[in-house]
Amino acid sequence: MRSLLTIFFSLILAFQGNSQKVQVRFSKNIDLFAYIVHLGDPAENDPSNNITKKINAYPEDGKNKALFQMFEVAQTLEYSFLIELMYRLQDLPSTGSLNVPSGLLKKYQLNAPDDQKKVEKLIGLANQLAQETNFHKIWESLSQERKKVRLDLIKMSPSDKIMAEMESFYGQEFQAYEIIPSLMLWTGSAFGLKNIEGTKATFVLAPLEPNYIFNNDRFESLTIHEFGHPFVNDVVAKNENLIAQTQTLFAPIQSAMQPQGYSNWLSCLYEHFVRAGEVIIPKVQGDLARSSAIQENYTKNRSFKYLPFIVDRLQEYRFTKKFSYQESVEKTMIDLKDKYVNNSNGDGKN
Repeated sequence: MRSLLTIFFSLILAFQGNSQKVQVRFSKNIDLFAYIVHLGDPAENDPSNNITKKINAYPEDGKNKALFQMFEVAQTLEYSFLIELMYRLQDLPSTGSLNVPSGLLKKYQLNAPDDQKKVEKLIGLANQLAQETNFHKIWESLSQERKKVRLDLIKMSPSDKIMAEMESFYGQEFQAYEIIPSLMLWTGSAFGLKNIEGTKATFVLAPLEPNYIFNNDRFESLTIHEFGHPFVNDVVAKNENLIAQTQTLFAPIQSAMQPQGYSNWLSCLYEHFVRAGEVIIPKVQGDLARSSAIQENYTKNRSFKYLPFIVDRLQEYRFTKKFSYQESVEKTMIDLKDKYVNNSNGDGKN
């Protein structure tokens, strides 16, 4: 008969799931943002579902004047910016001073003279909505549902082996990794970011299927994808001259990228390099079929035209020639320019 101590430690290990590195927590601010979006564009979930009933318990919130003002102010801003803004702000509502997080405008190329004021107004409206809507009541009512999702995601969390493969490929590691799920975010959305200190990588996760289902075949690839952004984005962004020199490559794919939420060449480059990691890491693990299927899907169905070339060059520089990831990205960008810009008429056609 096992001792109580043995059973206790067995339970601890079970609840740790696959990974001790990846923590799971909820963010009240991100759920507030998700609720605001839901009020304007409700997710397609079963209205008889208990969670849906709780989220829709206060239809009067959809008539709040600040809600319409917020949609007007935020209409030109990318969701990734809005998610990171809410992630970095102190919990709302707040009676203290609410400032635009340092460096955030520059990161998202919000350099227009009125961008600072626009975001300041947006923060004020979000704080007002936190005070005037019934969001806090809904948040409290969903505590048990959040607890269940958290326990499920702890069990599903990526293994330490996968996280080690990512750290090895990108040549970097973070002190902490976390998944922030949201019951209120629209189905299928996900975001990858890191804290201002650059010590923590975060994966913001919506339900993967309608009716608040977080577990399906996409989860592992999505984990590699969204945790890839904190590794990739800053490395790509350092190549300012090469980004400018390859700007014309956006034109041939712009019409396909914009509906997916990638409105400029920089965000499109982020996605190409993150998806390259999503292709390469399963290959490193020996899952060649999955790697090939991911690349084919992104190239044929999502119009990531330059992905096969980027995957090929990154693998060459990173594994054969043993360059650092940062050096490999720079060299790949140079090759991208030489192949698609220098050997073209400026329209991205080879």
